[in-house]
Amino acid sequence: MQTILWLLILLAFLKVVSNIKQRIRIFLNGDFNRLHKLGLPQIEDFSQLANFLKISETELNWLIDKSSANPQTGISRHYVLKEISKKNGKKRLLHIPKAKLKEVQWIILDKILNLLSYHPAAHAFCFRKSIVTNAENHLGKAIVIRADLKDFFHTIRTHRVRAIFRRLGYSYKVAYSLALLCTSRLPNSQKRALPQGAPTSPAISNLIAFSLDRRLTGLALKLGFTYTRYADDLIFSGNRKIVKALLKNLKKIVSSERFILNKEKLLIARAERRQKVTGITVNQKLSIPRNERKKMRAILHNSLKTGLEKQNLIQHPNFKEHLRGKLSFFKMVNPDQARPLIESFNKTVKKELAS
Repeated sequence: MQTILWLLILLAFLKVVSNIKQRIRIFLNGDFNRLHKLGLPQIEDFSQLANFLKISETELNWLIDKSSANPQTGISRHYVLKEISKKNGKKRLLHIPKAKLKEVQWIILDKILNLLSYHPAAHAFCFRKSIVTNAENHLGKAIVIRADLKDFFHTIRTHRVRAIFRRLGYSYKVAYSLALLCTSRLPNSQKRALPQGAPTSPAISNLIAFSLDRRLTGLALKLGFTYTRYADDLIFSGNRKIVKALLKNLKKIVSSERFILNKEKLLIARAERRQKVTGITVNQKLSIPRNERKKMRAILHNSLKTGLEKQNLIQHPNFKEHLRGKLSFFKMVNPDQARPLIESFNKTVKKELAS
């Protein structure tokens, strides 16, 4: 009896040792079975990563060097800062990768990140999804609640990005190198995070937010709401008015998922008021906000008299194409509302070509 007991202990010990060996092997070399299952490229070490990215090991070391920063901007030397204006008049700071790093990031996006699936609640940066598909989920509801994640990209630090690549099956060194290629130093800081402006950031943010989306979808279903997320915008809608319970749990879940809820941007809109989701009115039908249509109508009306460029008060470098893009968006949202505006635009363009 004692012999059998010792034999069972020995077998259990050997199993633990085997598991530890397997974890060490995966840590050092990666989990090729998982990579194969996900249809991802198998990259075992630093040398193979360089080959995969079509650069030399010296170039790879240069691109992932996390110790150096531009003395003028305080950010990684492989990025440039660009400031753009937001609709509310505030400025948004973009970290634009320089040419060589951008090439590498596009390879990572195309050959790894684009092969993965996001949570169904995510609508930004997803194939065949848009702000229109996002808004359609909240059409004609008694209540629409909009929340915002503060500093969305900058709350996603390097260790979280590394963890994503590790979960996919890559070794620690390969995952860490990929994470460094996809993150940038924050201005005048030693901390690194997803840069707003890199082609890889949107896809990585969707992967990081998968758990958040799963939990908020569960919360919404439990309370009789619909939930979607468009980048940092969290939207809930429903015909039940259990708002307090929703908001209480929302704060807890967002915090536990290591994001920050922007209290200043929380908005609750009932059916009596205009309900907007990602810039689209959703009260009874998808509609372009009235002030947007009015503004476009005025620009096009005046352009018939003065020409398009005289109406370019925002000093857009290609104002005609800017208007064409906005009108295409209007058509996507509501073709009936867009039709007379497009006709007016075409008339203006035709007149300019004839003159």
